[in-house]
Amino acid sequence: MGNNLGGAMFAGVIGGIISVACWYVLNMIVPEPNVYVAVGLAGFFGSLFANLFASKAEKVEA
Repeated sequence: MGNNLGGAMFAGVIGGIISVACWYVLNMIVPEPNVYVAVGLAGFFGSLFANLFASKAEKVEA
């Protein structure tokens, strides 16, 4: 195991950007969304895309 601080910071930045974008899109679609649902969706999609974009690809030989 190595130090993965750079990857964690990268994932955090991506997650924050996606969360803000999700919040903005949801506020455009629904005039007054439920705050708990909006924060849940923003957090979910933020962490999902952060994991997708910041994960290291592992080569598997057949």
